[in-house]
Parts: sequence; C-alpha cells; structure tokens
Amino acid sequence: MIDMYTKQQLILSYHRDGKSIRSISRELGIHRSTVTSYVREFEASLQALDVSEKDESSMEVLIEALCKAPTYDSSNRKKRKLSDEIQRCLDEYISANAKKRSSGRSKQCMKKRDMWEDLQNRGYQIGYTTVCNYVRKAEQKLKEVYIRQEMLPGFITEFDWGHIRLTLGGKQTRVLMAVFTLKYSAYRYARLYYREDGISFTDAHVHYFDHIGYVSREVVYDNARVMVARHVGKQKEPTERLMELSLYYGYKHRFTNAYSGHEKGSVERSVEYVRRKSFCMKDEFDNLDQANEHLLNKLHQINGRIPKGRSKNAYALLEEEYESMMKAPAAYQSSEYRSVRVDKYSCVSIDTNQYSVPEQYVGQMLNVRLFAQRIEIYDDHQLIARHTRHYAKYQYFIDINHYLQSLQRKPGALATSTALSQAADSIKDLYKTYYQDKARSFVMLLVRMREKAWSIDQIYQAHQICSQKCGIERISLDKITVLMNMDPQKPKEAVQKEQRVAKTGAMKKQHEQILLASRNQLKAVSSLLNNPI
Repeated sequence: MIDMYTKQQLILSYHRDGKSIRSISRELGIHRSTVTSYVREFEASLQALDVSEKDESSMEVLIEALCKAPTYDSSNRKKRKLSDEIQRCLDEYISANAKKRSSGRSKQCMKKRDMWEDLQNRGYQIGYTTVCNYVRKAEQKLKEVYIRQEMLPGFITEFDWGHIRLTLGGKQTRVLMAVFTLKYSAYRYARLYYREDGISFTDAHVHYFDHIGYVSREVVYDNARVMVARHVGKQKEPTERLMELSLYYGYKHRFTNAYSGHEKGSVERSVEYVRRKSFCMKDEFDNLDQANEHLLNKLHQINGRIPKGRSKNAYALLEEEYESMMKAPAAYQSSEYRSVRVDKYSCVSIDTNQYSVPEQYVGQMLNVRLFAQRIEIYDDHQLIARHTRHYAKYQYFIDINHYLQSLQRKPGALATSTALSQAADSIKDLYKTYYQDKARSFVMLLVRMREKAWSIDQIYQAHQICSQKCGIERISLDKITVLMNMDPQKPKEAVQKEQRVAKTGAMKKQHEQILLASRNQLKAVSSLLNNPI
C-alpha cells in the first residue's frame, strides 16, 4: 500500500507535468497497474463534477479525495492461517482457563504466549498477534455484567483487610488494617494490628461495634481463612469465631464469591482510600497505639467530608442508618485460652516469645488468656501476671518483681540481669544513683515497695530528702522507711506542730524523772539525819 504523499505526487505528475504512466512507474517504483488505477480514479472524480457545478464545496470534496490516504477493502478477506482447527484449540484453552479461575487456580491459567507456544509445538504455523487478537475478542464476549444495587439504610456492612508498611519505634514494620464500611452512608472505620489472626479479627469487630454503638443487619466478608473454616461443595463453613460474633451481636454473615472483590467494592475502595489519606504524609510512629490514634483522627476527617454526588457527609447519613440498625450489646470479650508450662527462667512461651511469671510457679502448668494487645496469666482463676503482647520473635519480656525472692539470695546477679535491664527507667535510675554498690538493700527496697504499694515518685522524694540531710553514702532502707511512713497528706504546719508537741512531751517527761530522782535523794538524806550512826 502506498502512502498519501506518494498518491498525491503520482496524480500531480500525470496531470500537471504530463508524464506518462510508464515514466511515473519507473520514478516512483510502483507497478504500472497501480499508477493507472489511481489516475483513473482521479479522472473519474473530475468527470463526475460538471463545470457549472464546480463551486467551492465541490472543489473541497475533490481536494479531500485527492488528499485521502489509499485504503484497501479487506472486509471479505479470509484468514489464511487461523483455520477452524486452530480456533477449536484456542477455544479449548479459553475454556480451561475459565474452569481454573472458578476453582481457585487463577495463577495457573495459560497466557496468550503459552497458547501460541503450544500451537507451535503442535506444528501449527500461526503468528502471535493473530492468537492475541482472537483470544481478546473471545474473552470480551465472556465479560461479566454488573447489576447496580440500591442500598437500604442500616442493612449492609462490608469488611476487609489491608496491608501497610509503617515505621514503628524506628523499625520498618508490616501491619494489617481492618476496615469496615457501611454500604449506605459510606461511613468508614479502621484499626491497625500486627497479625491477621482470629484474635485481631474479633478485636476489630468489638472496637467497631463499640465505636458506632449499633449493628447492621448483614456483614459481608471475603474468603480469608480467618472467616471461612472450610469449603463444603459450593457452601462455605464459617469459623468458630465468626459464628460466635454473629450470634452475640445478632447479624447475618455473607461471603462473596471467590476472586470477586467487586461484590464488596465499597470496602475494597475504602482500604486503598483510607490507607492513602491516612499514611501518605506521615508513616513514622513510636508504637502501634500512636498509629491507631493518628488513624482515628484521619477517619474523623474523612467521614466529615461531603463526597461528590451527595449533599450530606457520612456522619449525617449514619444518623439515618441508626433507625434501621440494632443497638449493640456490651463489648464481646475477644480472647484465646492456652495452657503453658513455666520454664526454669520462670517464663512461659507464647508465639516464640518468653513472658515472666512469679518465681514460685517454676515447673507448673498455667492458663494464659491472649488478647490482641495484652496477655493475662492465671493460676486456676487467680491472675498472677499481666504483660503487653509483643509480636517480635524469640524475645524475653521480664518483670523484675517476679524475681525478688531469688535476688535476695543472689544479689550479685542483679547488675547484669535481664530483669533490671528491662525495668522501668525510673527503677534503673534509682539503682544507679543510690544503690550501685548496695544490691541487697535495693532488692529489699523493691520488696517493701511491692508490699506497701509505694509509688516510685514517693520513693524518689524520700531519697532526695534523705540525701540532703545525711548524704547519699549514709542512705539506708530504715531511713527511707521512716520517711515513707510519714503521712504525706498532712500539711507542713501540722507536722511541725506534732513535732513540737512530741518534743515538749519528751522534755516534760524528762523533767518529771529529774524531780522524782531529787525527791528520792531528799528522802534518803532525811532518813540519814533522823537516824544517825
């Protein structure tokens, strides 16, 4: 096919320059029959226009025909390589891919290049572009049609997980974001967790229902393992946690079809939207609690905006949903129970991490109650230890108060112990300032603090007073105990008055003792005078 410029040059050479068809063919390197066809086409267009009708519009039509690029009619052209046999093979590939997608094996589907290579291996000579064009048209016919729905107030809540990378405490951490979206009002709620496990799943629901105070009629989930226990034919069996939640809060659960995120499209978009709006500007925090507080503030801003096409924000539309929703009951206790044995370090192992318990339980079996953010350890029904739950690996988390009896017997182990290194900064400062060389006295002080429920602030104040009066070297546990036993609630004047009264009483008692001794001496002298030797 010649281009538009060559066509124009061909016609001008014939009509303007008077060149023959043979010479034009030699100059342009085009076959004579091609030159002849374009010349005849242009002459026919000239003859179709009568001289009297050669107005401005007619000339524009002629010029357009002259400048129009050459085209060929290929509508009736048959495909020479794409035979019926090859089409049947491609249809089989497409059908096999559809079956794999429906059975959850979408990542094992054949790509267009795989189909082309298999046809080449079978001995068929066909181009890769031809295969792509045929498969694209065939799959276009199979595209799904979506039915737009009108949402009722208070009827549907959608739930989904999203992944975020944040810097927590200076360390890059991958966290999970549980997102809820009310379908009618587009009200959004989200919370961050370290893991996508059953405890986090339950805890997210508890916080969500407690946050809005109401429960929608239905909650839509995808097919994640934390929600779906197993597939029984075409039916999906919910996990025990999901059953407990739906029964306690009184809502109906519904699962989407596999690989059908559009069936809960509102929350799918919410995950991306909330993640971007909340953490695109700030993604470094001291801990997860601070990140959750930041997320809650951003959600307040998001829900306060009026979206395009609506006249009210999510808060106003949520008020309309309350009329059709159920009042949420008291918060559900989201936890998990385990039985563990205490090791020789007086620790229990939970998810590869070690948490300390009081030392008298070494070797015993204890019950652990796991929450999303904390751990409670029980001996029967008695709470003996509580820790913040950590999601690191192979770490020890020690409470120094769990080892005080052993440290009294082994005070030399205190300085390099994990218990002291993980103690509060105020405890470590107290040790370094006043008890660097008096480990046993420091351990006894910790024992007395636990028994008397003294606060660290009171202890610091007592040490400062004692150091001012007698110096740091002469600080002793007895002196600190005397200062701590003084009632800090009494005003200074009352304390001074009591001291004066006590001093006066002591002086009066001493005076009475002196008078009594004087009388006894007078009696003795009188007895001697009355009875001379």
